[in-house]
Amino acid sequence: MKLCEKCGLNYIPDDEQYCPLCQETQQKKKKRVGVYKPFHITDQIEREYFNLLVDWGYKEKTDSDLQSTAYRYVWAINLVKNEEGINYETLIKDIDKYIKKYDKFGKKSKLGALSHNTIICSLKKFKEFIIYRDLIKSNKEIKTIKLD
Repeated sequence: MKLCEKCGLNYIPDDEQYCPLCQETQQKKKKRVGVYKPFHITDQIEREYFNLLVDWGYKEKTDSDLQSTAYRYVWAINLVKNEEGINYETLIKDIDKYIKKYDKFGKKSKLGALSHNTIICSLKKFKEFIIYRDLIKSNKEIKTIKLD
């Protein structure tokens, strides 16, 4: 096994040059206008977030077999982390602050609205992920309130 020559992130058999993701990107690039760069999930929390998004019904792949919403949401969280110069612990602790900052009328609302609001939607969904993960970790049950 060796690392993919293109992305250097995924392991592949010795007789292959690129990982399947990079191969598909190379083939798709010829058919499209613009640049498509695949996003690789490298962190454990990213993997948990991605898996939960897929469990919640977000698509992993488009009809043309490219990365879809679940990947874009993980990518958006990374974009915010890089933009703010923070790590996951800080983002988790101050998620409401960053949602406010990237939402409508926030200091970075233009960035939050990028790509059909992917950035702000991802931050809000990440907050749901944090709450869900904390509930699971503490083994608390969600109680429903019946309204009369």
